[in-house]
Amino acid sequence: MGPLNKKESKKELIYFKVDAGRYFDKKDFLSWINKRVTKTISYFDMFEYNSRILIAVNGDVRSVVLLYLLSKIEKKFPRAKMAIAYIDEGISGYSDRKLSIVKKLATKFDLPLHVVRFKDSFGFTVDTLANHYENVCEICKILKRWLLNDLAYKIGYDRIALGRTLEDVAFEILMYFVRNKLNALLIYPFTPERLHKKLVPIVKPLMFLKKKEIILFAHLQNLPFSTSICPYFLKSMEKQILQEMYRLEEKYPGMLFGLLNFAQSFFVNTKEKPILRECKICGYPSSDTLCEAHQLLEHIRTLMQY
Repeated sequence: MGPLNKKESKKELIYFKVDAGRYFDKKDFLSWINKRVTKTISYFDMFEYNSRILIAVNGDVRSVVLLYLLSKIEKKFPRAKMAIAYIDEGISGYSDRKLSIVKKLATKFDLPLHVVRFKDSFGFTVDTLANHYENVCEICKILKRWLLNDLAYKIGYDRIALGRTLEDVAFEILMYFVRNKLNALLIYPFTPERLHKKLVPIVKPLMFLKKKEIILFAHLQNLPFSTSICPYFLKSMEKQILQEMYRLEEKYPGMLFGLLNFAQSFFVNTKEKPILRECKICGYPSSDTLCEAHQLLEHIRTLMQY
């Protein structure tokens, strides 16, 4: 940590941001978080004055902070509408506990809540999947994204807001490399560009904030959130990669921002945008005859024989 200046030495400091070389007291920190999110939304033109925003909330600290901040920001735009989406994966001892928190949040913020369940939509739960697949995290993510898009499109919402932090977004970019899916950076850009009428843009207003900053903000604002961690994530490859990313960012501050800058440049400088067809099963956009979700579902149903 760097030395304190005279002004800082008189304050009760609570946080030091290494990559900015700056100390914060409580008031400055809360103000900085609000401004950071507002600037991110403005810079990427994430919303219109009359946007219909579906906020994905699962009760964890990131989604709760996103809900809190968007509720504050969107009060200035009375023609905008918001709703909460909760995806119930069907994970025993986890999904129901999260849903109870989300229901309370929906009441607290006076927002409509839409609950979509794996069991109702696909005929199976993640618990069932785990009996057939060693690592279910990537499968779960793809199917949840399909469910969110399906819900948003059918109820007429034009934005899906996710509580993804800097680490989350950098991790997604890295995994696109690992899985040779760089085209995904073109399909899900940072700007809410609607590449297909049935593909609802995804926005990530927390993408320039670190998870520890989100956690501190939640505690300072006394926001209720779940600390439960998905049992399948605990033993996943994704957890190991994320932990290593946290470690490297602490040692080399700014590394994660570099990944985001690369992804943004890749989108801006790639002249050929992906040609999207429509999945022959669901009709949603796809670069193949089947969307990624239905390619998975075909494999799952063959494997599980139902």
